[in-house]
Amino acid sequence: MKLNKIFAMAMLLTFAVSFTSCKNDKKEDKTEMNVEDNAAAKEADAKAAEEAKMEKARKNSIAGLAMESKDLDTLVIALKAANLDKMMMEKGEYTVFAPTNHAFSKVKKKDLNALLNPDNKEMLTKVLQYHVVPGVMTSGAIADSIKANGGKYSVKTSNCEELTFKMDGQQIEINDETNIKAQIVQGNIKASNGIIQKVNKVLMDHK
Repeated sequence: MKLNKIFAMAMLLTFAVSFTSCKNDKKEDKTEMNVEDNAAAKEADAKAAEEAKMEKARKNSIAGLAMESKDLDTLVIALKAANLDKMMMEKGEYTVFAPTNHAFSKVKKKDLNALLNPDNKEMLTKVLQYHVVPGVMTSGAIADSIKANGGKYSVKTSNCEELTFKMDGQQIEINDETNIKAQIVQGNIKASNGIIQKVNKVLMDHK
């Protein structure tokens, strides 16, 4: 009889230990799942925040701001025709001397139509790249460089051609390689990937 009681107690202890062990295992499994869920949630939040940040940067990019500007419609059409609109949304540091709609209206209609013709995409790309200078150039920095270089300051554009800056009174004058003289009509428009300087002429290289 005593032996039976000892055996029964042993069985109860074994069951209790086994039950407690199962409960602990489930608790540990639940804790691990919570940790994994929290990690996944944090990763998803971080990804969403990064995507939101990138979307904001694209919206405030050179191309994004040009699309929002009423006087840069023709430039946007040209950027899209040359497939440069996406590039002007990417990270980087550029100064874009952006011809306004009025600047494009000074180009002969047949010449503008030829530029926007899909068959002349390479030519259009060259013209647009001629308006882009690597790095950020504020109008103040350009004026200082003109003064520091004896009244004339030249830079290389993104297609390795040259633009020359001079002062015309208080105005900055931009000289291209075909003797077109443009002026900045609205400057220092900050973008997420550079700066926009609106100009009153379409610039051309000599090639």
